[in-house]
Amino acid sequence: MGKVGKGKLCDVKGCGRPAVRSISGEKARGLDVAPSGRRVYLCEEHHKLWKKLTKRDRELDRLRFLR
Repeated sequence: MGKVGKGKLCDVKGCGRPAVRSISGEKARGLDVAPSGRRVYLCEEHHKLWKKLTKRDRELDRLRFLR
């Protein structure tokens, strides 16, 4: 059982909802997160926002592997 399953809270400043996903701290661009180590834990709302902010970058990363 990981930290999300144990009830870790969202790392975005001012948010106190339970986390549902974790991402690498390097990938947390565009979000105002408190530094808490290598991983950043996000609630459902902030995970959805992160996906919208990084959609173009993630598409380009996937296309690099298709060649």
